[in-house]
Amino acid sequence: MILKEKLFRLSDYDGKYYLTTRDGVFATLGNYASDPQQPYVSYAENEKYLKRACLKNDISCIICTKELSSNEILVNSGKGIAIAKSPRSSFNAFHNWFATNEPDYVNFYEKTIIGEKNIIHQRANIAEYGVKIGSNCIIEENVVIRSGTIIGNNVEIGTGSIIGCPSHIVVQGQDGNLFLVKQVGKLFLHDNVSIGCNTTIAKGSFPYESTEIGEYSKVENGVEISHNSKVGKNCIITGQSHICGNAVLGDYVRLNPKSIISNRMKVHDNAVIDLGSVVVNNIKEGGRVAGNFAIEHGKFLLWHKTKLRGS
Repeated sequence: MILKEKLFRLSDYDGKYYLTTRDGVFATLGNYASDPQQPYVSYAENEKYLKRACLKNDISCIICTKELSSNEILVNSGKGIAIAKSPRSSFNAFHNWFATNEPDYVNFYEKTIIGEKNIIHQRANIAEYGVKIGSNCIIEENVVIRSGTIIGNNVEIGTGSIIGCPSHIVVQGQDGNLFLVKQVGKLFLHDNVSIGCNTTIAKGSFPYESTEIGEYSKVENGVEISHNSKVGKNCIITGQSHICGNAVLGDYVRLNPKSIISNRMKVHDNAVIDLGSVVVNNIKEGGRVAGNFAIEHGKFLLWHKTKLRGS
């Protein structure tokens, strides 16, 4: 998603969370792996990531340590430079301030739009701004729908679910205390999605990022889906499963009860994750895995059989 581009200057915010040593312009903020398709501010805490950031054209400004600011590659890159004692902490604190104080950074200000022929319980709580709901949806009691949520047609959301909530992304501040990173992205529930009771689905982190649940996918009770995750079409996410941030699931994937997909994992089409599995590696198309940590299902059964014989 590409937002309307307004450019800011690094020096305009000098002294809040960093000290500008070379000015630059940016439209948004993001991590090294972000893809806003706009010039953006990022950060680097070591030489390895500094060099990678310098090679990425979209990164127009870098917050780094004083020692890294004199790196020849950075100096020759022409990018804006800001220095901070703790670049990651300063970057996230700046993002939080920007999200609260700069209206052009966040697009949650349009009045909520609700389509026709919806059944919405009187005890559902829908944000006044920044929500779009299609037609023929059922939203049960005590459902909370936060700003940034876009819901298609024929969607059902069960009692007590929280849609578009933030994940707990925790960063240590320069004072040693922990703080939460604000999430200002989107959440898309596409047509014919069904969400069970007491499920939480987080929205994207940065304004151009989103969490998405594909058409006809069914998410059962007590599931947690974190920021920026993508669930394909016709997936079944069963009870108490957890999909961590930035994970990607293809189409026709099945997660059995209490399974966990670690952050940034890719689970390809038609894969099956058996109950209680903890996935820390990408899963191939049609693969089936089991165990903690999850391995190919047949290998898991063989290992378990061998272990039982040994006992």
